[in-house]
Amino acid sequence: MTMQFTKASRQTAKLKLAVAGPSGSGKTLGALALAHALAPTGKVALIDTENHSASLYGDKYSFDVLDLEPPYTSARYLEAMRAAIDAGYDVLIIDSLSHQWNGDGGILPRKEEMDKRPGSNSYTNWATFTKEHTSFVAAILHLPIHVIATLRAKQDYVLETNDKGKQQPKKVGLAPVQREGLEYEFTTVFDVQMDHRATVSKDRTGLFSDELVNLVDSRTGKRLVAWLATAKPADAVPDKAAVAQSTNGTSVLSKLQQDQIYNLLATADVNDAERAKIAKAAGDPKKPMSSQRADECIAFLSRLQPPEAIPDEEPVEELTDGGALFP
Repeated sequence: MTMQFTKASRQTAKLKLAVAGPSGSGKTLGALALAHALAPTGKVALIDTENHSASLYGDKYSFDVLDLEPPYTSARYLEAMRAAIDAGYDVLIIDSLSHQWNGDGGILPRKEEMDKRPGSNSYTNWATFTKEHTSFVAAILHLPIHVIATLRAKQDYVLETNDKGKQQPKKVGLAPVQREGLEYEFTTVFDVQMDHRATVSKDRTGLFSDELVNLVDSRTGKRLVAWLATAKPADAVPDKAAVAQSTNGTSVLSKLQQDQIYNLLATADVNDAERAKIAKAAGDPKKPMSSQRADECIAFLSRLQPPEAIPDEEPVEELTDGGALFP
C-alpha cells in the first residue's frame, strides 16, 4: 500500500484532563466543577482513593462515588474504570491517580519489594512495571468518556513577605506524584495553587495559556465545552467547496471571527443548549457560517457579556433578520 499524507484536522474526542496540586489546594472540588460543566445533564462517577473525602462535596454536586481501598494496583483501578463505562457514566473522575504509583500496592512499593530479593537487579526490574504502567495509561487515554484525574503534588515551603513586611512560610506544589512524564499524556494539565487558582503546564486546547484559572468558575468548563463543539466528527468528510464559500455564495467567517465567537461564548449569559448550538454553527465544516452572520453573532454575544468582561461601547444593533440568532 502506498503511503499518503492527508490534511490534518481536529476530530471529536473525549477530554483527558489532569488536576495537580498539593493537599488542600482544591483539586477535588475543581475536578467536580469541570465534570459538571462537561456533562451538565449527564452522569458523573468518581473513584475515591482519598479516604472518602470526595463525599464531603455531595451537597454541592451530584455524583456517584466508588471508594477504592488498598491495594491500589493498576488492575483494581482498571476494574473500577470498567465499572464506570458499563454503568454508562458521561464523566469519570479519578481522585487520585497518585496512589496507583506510590500508594499501598502501587507500582513503586511493589518494585521496591522486588528490589529487596536476593540477587535482584533494580534496573532490570523496571521492565515488568514499565510495561504495566504503559498499558495502564493507554487504557485511560482510550476510555470512551471524559476523564479528569487528580494528582497529588510534592510539597515544599518557601518564605514569602506578607502585607506587613514580615516573612512567613507558604506551601507550594512541585512535581506531580506519579511516574515522570505522565502529565504530558493529558489534553490539559491544571496546576492548582494554594489560593485555589490554577496555571497550565500543558494545554492542547490553547485556551488557558498565560492566565490564572478558577476551576470552580463555570465559565472555565464552558470554554472547554465550546472548544469541543468545534471539532468535526471522526467520520465526517469535509466539503471542499465549503472552504471558500457558504451555501449562498457569500464569504464564510474568518478564523479571527471564529476565535472571537469562542472567546465570547465562554462568558456570555446564555444557556448551555444555546451555547452549544452557537459553537456548533461557528465550527460546522460542511455548512460554514457566513462572514456577515459571524459579525451578527459577535455583536449578539457581546451584548450578553457581564459588565466587567467588555469595555463600555455604543449599543449594538439588533440582528438584521430581527429574529433569534440560531432558532
